[in-house]
Amino acid sequence: MGMNTQKKKVLVVDDEEPLREIIKEVLGMLKMQVIEAETGIQAIEIVSALSDPVDLMIIDLHMPNMTGEETFEKLRSRFPDCPVLFISGYHGNNHKSILDEKTQFLKKPFTLNELQKAVSALL
Repeated sequence: MGMNTQKKKVLVVDDEEPLREIIKEVLGMLKMQVIEAETGIQAIEIVSALSDPVDLMIIDLHMPNMTGEETFEKLRSRFPDCPVLFISGYHGNNHKSILDEKTQFLKKPFTLNELQKAVSALL
């Protein structure tokens, strides 16, 4: 195990509370600490106040006011190396532009197993 017993921090940005709860449960089982945000604006405020970087961001692409992409752009400038898991119930190819080796896309609804796999693949 080594000395690194620090929990990984995951920022979850989604306007649906039930979904955030599920994600929190899965990440909790993976022994991760979850920071929740309901909107992109809130996510940016929370992140600005953090002293340490987050290890992973899970961002819903379709949110009111600020889209997942806009949120991602702003957060990515702060944490350029942080992997991101995008989640969305829409199946469009318009998100392909933001996918790279540090990002994954998971279509809603997803199983807990799929979520776990996606998170493990990124961390």
